[in-house]
Amino acid sequence: MNVPKLRFKEFTDEWIKIDLSTCFEYFSTNSLSREQLSNHGIIKNIHYGDIHKKYGNVVDVENDVAIYIKDAEQINKYEFCCENDIIFADASEDYDGIGKAIELINVNEKLVSGLHTIHARDKKQFFSPLFKGYYFNTPIIHNQIRILANGFKVFGISKDNINNLKVMLPSKQEQEKIAKLLSLLDKKIELQIKKIEALKLFKLSIKKKIFQTNINTEIKLNQLVKCESSSLTLSDIQNIDGPFPVYGAEGFIKNINFYNHNNEYIAIVKDGAGVGRTMICPSKSSTISTMNALIPILEYKATYILELLNLINFKKYIIGSGIPHIYFKDYGKEKIKIHSIDKSNKITKMFDLLNKRINYTQNQVEHLKKLKQGLLQIMFI
Repeated sequence: MNVPKLRFKEFTDEWIKIDLSTCFEYFSTNSLSREQLSNHGIIKNIHYGDIHKKYGNVVDVENDVAIYIKDAEQINKYEFCCENDIIFADASEDYDGIGKAIELINVNEKLVSGLHTIHARDKKQFFSPLFKGYYFNTPIIHNQIRILANGFKVFGISKDNINNLKVMLPSKQEQEKIAKLLSLLDKKIELQIKKIEALKLFKLSIKKKIFQTNINTEIKLNQLVKCESSSLTLSDIQNIDGPFPVYGAEGFIKNINFYNHNNEYIAIVKDGAGVGRTMICPSKSSTISTMNALIPILEYKATYILELLNLINFKKYIIGSGIPHIYFKDYGKEKIKIHSIDKSNKITKMFDLLNKRINYTQNQVEHLKKLKQGLLQIMFI
């Protein structure tokens, strides 16, 4: 039977196949570059880059779109978007992004579809509101689009590709229920992300007060930590069940010389695009060779040192015209102000609590995203 693996129990009818060429009406889009757009104006614009990086499945035009066209007079020849129109990104540098779609809601202002997009409208009302935004981003549809996409470095799709998609639809009542479930899930994810942002802002404001006032002791970083290097490469890592985790790569390795210490330490990226990024690692672990381990040599906790490290501008220590690189012999001379050990321990407890709360909320977001991906996989055909 043409039914999904998971559905609401009150629906039993089979899903039916529709022809998108009889369903969708397409409209011209503009080819304006980023330089021709602005943060203010009278006509809003959807750029394909924002579809890839900024927008979710359903886009609230009134609240979420803040990009405008500089010269509004040249846009009269393009069709303005309407409520529940769908816009596809017709180009991408990878298969995952090709054909990503957004459905528009709260279209209360003039809006046009921009560079590398396909603007479509459900002229026969086959789809219920919000359903398109989720359905055209399911693995069922994306797997078809990947096959149809053409190109070498940049992949592209056309209106004909979209019309050739095999689309199966349930009744509009079932569509509405599916869309409502996924919409509520998106709102939950959005609320959790806002909570994370609020927690991070709160932490930042506290951090500024703590580390910018009433600190009299100043030392060099190399008096606070020592630096150790690893020779492990990605090829050394085995995806086995331990016993020792290796940071900077997924997996474990059985026989390693982990750092000779019994407490947490800080790993710092010394090579590549993420140079200067830091993270706390547990004892009896290692890192790959693109990272260094900064191991406390005084009685300060790793959490406290991590917050100090995040105050350092590592960009000024970068060398190399190709792959950026930082050396401990350079940034280890950075002068930093520190509290007494007793006060630092109190600060550490506070940051530990905040970090746990942030990490817990981030884990909730990841769980909700995985749940959504799972539903997109099994609630559609």
